[in-house]
Amino acid sequence: MFLFLNSFRNFIYLYPMKTIARKRYLETLSVLKDKNLIKVATGVRRCGKSTLMTQFQDLLRKDNGKVSILAINMDMPDFRFFAEKIGRR
Repeated sequence: MFLFLNSFRNFIYLYPMKTIARKRYLETLSVLKDKNLIKVATGVRRCGKSTLMTQFQDLLRKDNGKVSILAINMDMPDFRFFAEKIGRR
């Protein structure tokens, strides 16, 4: 579940954020999960790429509780050095 932080004047409200399950994309990723291919999600900012990957991780964990997943947000300050190593600015 995602939480959306909304600030209005001096009050802060936390409420569940609705997400849309992109079934077609999740099905495509599921079919390709065991293929020796790199999967790339592209799109404009804030179109749901990270949400799609999170939903796919949840699906993988549901199928196999012992699956190992490493997810790195390269926008986080602690991991920026990864982005710098691959030439991202």
